[in-house]
Amino acid sequence: MNKLSLFADVENIGSNAVAKHAGFSYLATHPDYYVHRGQLRDMNEYYLLKREF
Repeated sequence: MNKLSLFADVENIGSNAVAKHAGFSYLATHPDYYVHRGQLRDMNEYYLLKREF
């Protein structure tokens, strides 16, 4: 495995903070990526490369 990916709802401040604190790098925001309780949600994508851990 060379890369770990993590997705967090853009409005979930805690999850986004945990991703950054854990050393993940922000990659992109994906609009309308996930359905939660019948509503489309935007998701932030983070990644961590093998050479970074």
